[in-house]
Amino acid sequence: MANLTLATAILPQRIVIGSQFELDFHAHESGQNFNWSGYTPKATITIGPSITTTITGTVVNQGGGTAKITLSRAQTVDWRNYPGTYGEILLFAYSAQTSRAIAVVPFQISVEEIP
Repeated sequence: MANLTLATAILPQRIVIGSQFELDFHAHESGQNFNWSGYTPKATITIGPSITTTITGTVVNQGGGTAKITLSRAQTVDWRNYPGTYGEILLFAYSAQTSRAIAVVPFQISVEEIP
């Protein structure tokens, strides 16, 4: 089974407390669009040593390799005690048989939007 990668690198992200956050991504397998058939996009979000949550994303184009994850406003409000804290988003393709890592995207929690 070939490794999964991002078609285009994702720069570090900023997640604003109390705002919805979406991250679109395009996965490749051996240089070709990853086919999401049988897989679900997921992300494990880690903040510091003790906060970890896993969310389920949505497939945007099954044969085209694209998917997205979304954090709701309510989910990011829970991070109000962590402004300026850094974390990581581990993107992966999940099936009942296996989890296949795609990429790790760093982020910072912010109290305000940066234009």
